[in-house]
Amino acid sequence: METLDHHLALVDWVISNGGYCHDAVTIAHDPEKGFYPRANEPISPGASLLRCPMDCVFSVLNALDSPPFSSHGTKFPAQFLAHSPQMIQYFFLMEQKILGHESWWEPYIRTLQDDIPEYVPFEIDDLVWIEGTNLQAALKSQFARWKAIFEEGVQVLTDLKWPNVGLYTWELFVWAVKQFDSRAFTPAVLSDTLPAEKATSIGKEQPDHALLTRMYREGFSVLIPLLDLTNHRPYSKVDWRYSTTDISLNNQEALHIGEVSNNYGPKFNETLLLAYGFTIEDNPFDIVLINLKAPPESPLDEARRLWRAQGIDRDGPGKLCILNTSHPNVDSAKNRQEALFTESLLASISALVANEREMRSPLFQRELNGYTHTSRDNPLEWERNMVAIYAQLAVECKARLEILARSDPSRPNRTPANTTQRHARVYRTGQQSILECAYHLCCYELLRSQSSAKVTADQRIERRMKAYGAENVQSKVLDFIKAKAQSEVPERVMFSSGEALEYLDDTTRVGLTEALVAIEESRSVTGRLLAKIQFTVFLALADLQKGQIPTILSGRVRAWLGELDRWYPVTNTDLTLPTEELLPLLESLLNIRPEENWSQELICWAWSIVEEESVVMPTSDSGNVLDSDGSGMDLFLYFPRFD
Repeated sequence: METLDHHLALVDWVISNGGYCHDAVTIAHDPEKGFYPRANEPISPGASLLRCPMDCVFSVLNALDSPPFSSHGTKFPAQFLAHSPQMIQYFFLMEQKILGHESWWEPYIRTLQDDIPEYVPFEIDDLVWIEGTNLQAALKSQFARWKAIFEEGVQVLTDLKWPNVGLYTWELFVWAVKQFDSRAFTPAVLSDTLPAEKATSIGKEQPDHALLTRMYREGFSVLIPLLDLTNHRPYSKVDWRYSTTDISLNNQEALHIGEVSNNYGPKFNETLLLAYGFTIEDNPFDIVLINLKAPPESPLDEARRLWRAQGIDRDGPGKLCILNTSHPNVDSAKNRQEALFTESLLASISALVANEREMRSPLFQRELNGYTHTSRDNPLEWERNMVAIYAQLAVECKARLEILARSDPSRPNRTPANTTQRHARVYRTGQQSILECAYHLCCYELLRSQSSAKVTADQRIERRMKAYGAENVQSKVLDFIKAKAQSEVPERVMFSSGEALEYLDDTTRVGLTEALVAIEESRSVTGRLLAKIQFTVFLALADLQKGQIPTILSGRVRAWLGELDRWYPVTNTDLTLPTEELLPLLESLLNIRPEENWSQELICWAWSIVEEESVVMPTSDSGNVLDSDGSGMDLFLYFPRFD
């Protein structure tokens, strides 16, 4: 049974050093919540609930002995203090733990949890519940980062012959890290203190200006005894007040009898689980983080270099993510794109999928220079790219859903065995729900862009949702589409290879169809490659016929060919050549119209256009996101409407 003795002694210690605890607030314990402050009677708004004096606060500034923060006798060598603030704070806390009763912070340290697993916050048996999620990789990365800091710190202090270096174990280090990760606050709570002032230009003449500036720039954490017992509750209305002497927590709304909560801000479940060991079911701030790797010298790699040179952070923590349909940002978003995907994610994928023509456009160049809300008066600059963004997002979501399905620990019939596993399941199902909604919304936008649909995109998405079978996802997706009617994705600008044939005369269409069937049967050319061949022959033939009078080409096709001639001059020596295996196939198709002036140059021109202006996207109405064989996907070619 847990005893309150250490925590009651902590309250006495804080108060004896100038702190405060409201008369109606006491410390309570719950198996799920741990130790927490509790209101024993209603408290009116505006009351000071808890207050911690600066003398009790714990941070790297204490290790530096930077007034008013004292090290209370622990004097690390200057060579060690030249290292990162993270290393210093962890080893400083370990030292206080080792000192025991001799440490100034002993009343506080006695209240800190001792049983910390190595894979914080997971025991080995818990890890299966995060398999296939972002958290699995984050945990491995975190573990490696901690190990590097620990080994370097021990080596430095060994070289400096620090007395207690032999007592710094890996288990003790993990304990120290966990205290900072789960309880600490940002240096903003110390913004009114002397070290914070010294770290600015005001303190540039001070001897410790450079050291303090580096600490604040690299970032450190602050432990606030007593106040760090409060648990997180979204939308809890509290007020943090900082001064030169203390830090206090005040309530902005009337408190009823029960837990006194804090508000950590908009935290998503991945952060909550990794740092604090808990999650919030139906968390309105939940998101899915996306890690986009930029191949060297790729458009995205180039874009990131330009953005960084201008001080634009588009790939930092939390920048690339998918929001859930209940996120607070959804209401203020102008359209479906901005409601569900962060601006940084859309801009990054735009660069990732951009073709050469789009990268040369004035619009793309403006966006590379950081202009996020530029005019889109010329649809030809962005329409294909917008469709390609959604196609790439659909692929990303689908791949993640497949991984989650394959690694699902609840199959067969496994249930969480402890609190950590229950929170991990909440996190996992939240990630799956966000990805499912995003995937089907991407499919909806892609269906709108296809010109071949004989039924509306709304009808097709409802068909997909019914086939998918998840009623909660179906409801979220359809409600979101109705609530956010505006979309930037163009309608009916992508057409299939089957539609291309409809623009040919009857004789050519029949001959081409027969030749394609023969090739498909004899050479095993199927799927998207067959569509690519169809598009190539269609473009080459259309280009040959555009100057004929009378022409059989529609006004839309003629206008499109005019743009293609401008975008891709036939004299361009960089045109992509089909593989040697495909050239005979194309030549056999060209025999359909032997009277035409076919040339390899013309075929290269058409093939290059298909390479640049096509997008692979889902076409199936099955709703299945697990058809990893590629079924339900087809090649579409950008075909602007000119209306």
